[in-house]
Amino acid sequence: SGCPRLLLAEADPEKGWAASPMPLPLAVEEVKVPGVGCFPVVLLEGITHVIAAGMEPTEENFQRFRQAADAHWPWEALGVMFLAGDGSMTPAVAVRATGSVVFESSCASGSTAAAVWASRELRDGVRPFSFSQPGGVIAGEVEKKGGRVLRVTVEGPVSLEPPRWVELPEMPWREPTNLGKRKSP
Repeated sequence: SGCPRLLLAEADPEKGWAASPMPLPLAVEEVKVPGVGCFPVVLLEGITHVIAAGMEPTEENFQRFRQAADAHWPWEALGVMFLAGDGSMTPAVAVRATGSVVFESSCASGSTAAAVWASRELRDGVRPFSFSQPGGVIAGEVEKKGGRVLRVTVEGPVSLEPPRWVELPEMPWREPTNLGKRKSP
């Protein structure tokens, strides 16, 4: 999720199901993407999500959103949730520290952001959501009172594999050359 603290989850491995409360949005803003239009942005703890409704999930489009986000927020992680009209979603996430961009199989924090945006007109009550993603469906609900988000939960199918051991061949140890001099303890 990008959240720096642990999130509690409830899981039933026998039924292949898990659920978790998610961090609440810090803010919902908007970003103008040159030549494309304005898109909602949901700021969560540790990750900024752009809701790219109606946009094709391509590397080129992801980079357009990234450039727009770079001009507005000092993000650590950036998600672009390519949301289609049929409720399907393709998540793509960049992590600044690693320089990585990954089109993910599913994204719980991105589902949270998309659900917060989808419930923007709800003043009071609970709104369920469900987003079909490449790796399966993430569902849940948003609860609001007086237009303020009180709770977001996500749930969906999970499978847990037994631990596996991997043996690696012995490698000759080589002292790293790019770390500089170490201080003695």
